[in-house]
Amino acid sequence: MEKTDLVYILRPSAWRDNEIRYSLRSVQKNLDCAGRVFIVGHRPRFISDQVTHIPAEDPYNNKLRNAVHKIRIACADPRISEKFVLMNDDFFFLKRHEEIPLYNRGRLTVMIKKHETRAGYYFKALRTTCEMLENMGVKDPKDFEVHCPIVLDKTNFLRITGEIGNDDGYVFRSAYANLMGMKGKYRRDVKNRSNFKVEDISRLDMLSTDDKVVLTARFQKFIRRRFPERSKYEKEMFQQYYARETFGYGGRIYNPGDIITVKLPEQIIKTNKLEPAPFFE
Repeated sequence: MEKTDLVYILRPSAWRDNEIRYSLRSVQKNLDCAGRVFIVGHRPRFISDQVTHIPAEDPYNNKLRNAVHKIRIACADPRISEKFVLMNDDFFFLKRHEEIPLYNRGRLTVMIKKHETRAGYYFKALRTTCEMLENMGVKDPKDFEVHCPIVLDKTNFLRITGEIGNDDGYVFRSAYANLMGMKGKYRRDVKNRSNFKVEDISRLDMLSTDDKVVLTARFQKFIRRRFPERSKYEKEMFQQYYARETFGYGGRIYNPGDIITVKLPEQIIKTNKLEPAPFFE
């Protein structure tokens, strides 16, 4: 099976970079076509030498413009394959994938009408993209913002984004796919923005989340159980814990709120009902 490189565009996350930790665990377990992995932007400290890091800043006060900026950096890097899979840190493969399918959410004009708030930078970007594509001769453009990985061609992405040169921000997946004449298969968005319920996603093959969801205890418990084993993309690290009440271990007394920076037996963790803190190398 032909392998395809994966590219994550990254900035510090809401959940202390744990999103990409579990995304990469899902890649190792469920993505058969995964080639090398690259991260453009922020580098989490637990990332191993199995991942190539490409430094990049966020120079714009616009999330979408910064994303395009980082993807163009990836496209200009000769180490990355001509076609690569664009990933977000909150993309999780819940079932086995042999390849990366292309999906759309239907007509872009319909998605604009259905937008919940009809406000904000993202709604503006949807409208900007639709108008731009229609002006460029694309009739009834489709919406490819389905929050799933997408395969990009380096040469064509550089050409298309160079021709657009838009300073206001646009949804680049839809711009790229429509201008490439791509069709894709319709599916509902897999992004979970509401109260996370395991039963709601039990049949999904792919999951994406927002910052509110990843910070819930329910989601964190789910994703840890789904992908408990460290992947090759992580350095060996151990979990730190916060003390909830005063207790002694290893000749030291810990008070409520203290961070315990030594490895602990499972029984000590359970007996003292310790809360997870950041990972420690």
